[in-house]
Amino acid sequence: SMKTREKKAKNITYTLNLNLEDFYNGKTSKLAITRKVQKNKSKSAQECPHCNGAGMTMKIRQLAPGMVQQIQSKCSYCNGQGYSVDMITEKKIINVEIEKGMRNGEEITFMNEGNQIPGGMQGDIIILLKQKPHKFFTRKNEHLFIKKNILLYEALFKTEFIIEHLDGRKIVLHTDNIIKPNDFRI
Repeated sequence: SMKTREKKAKNITYTLNLNLEDFYNGKTSKLAITRKVQKNKSKSAQECPHCNGAGMTMKIRQLAPGMVQQIQSKCSYCNGQGYSVDMITEKKIINVEIEKGMRNGEEITFMNEGNQIPGGMQGDIIILLKQKPHKFFTRKNEHLFIKKNILLYEALFKTEFIIEHLDGRKIVLHTDNIIKPNDFRI
C-alpha cells in the first residue's frame, strides 16, 4: 500500500503592526505565541488500537428485527485524536527579524514552529508585516514622499525647511527657483 502523505497541522498566522521607521531601520520584535504540541517529544505517537487512527468508531444499533442503524461517534479512548498521545498548549517567544527595506504585506515564515497534530507534522508560523500610517511620509516601493504646503511668497522667493528622516537625521531642503503648484523636489 502507498504510504499516506504525512498530515501537517494548520499554519498559524500573526499580523505584526510596524511603524515605517521599523521598515527603514530594521528591528527585532519579540512575539509570544501559543501552540499545541506533543507533551512527551521523545515518544512517537502510537495509532489508537480502538479506532485504527481514525478518531471515530462505528456502532451498530438494532432498531427492529432486520433493521440496523450505524452510528459514528468520537473514539472515547483517544478522544478523537486517532493517536494515544498527550497534547499540551505551550507558550513560546519567537524573535522576528525585520530587515531594513522589507515591505508592507511581506511574510516571514517559521517552518515547523506552529501547532503539532498527533502523528503528523508541525505546522508553520507565518508573520504578516503590516505598516501603520506615518504622519509625514508615504512610501511607494523604495521612495518616500512628503506633502508640504508652502506660502505664496515662499514659492516665489527662497525658502528652506527641515525634514526629520526616519533614522532621526535632520535634512535641510532649500528652494532657490520659483515653485509651481504640485511641483516635486527630489
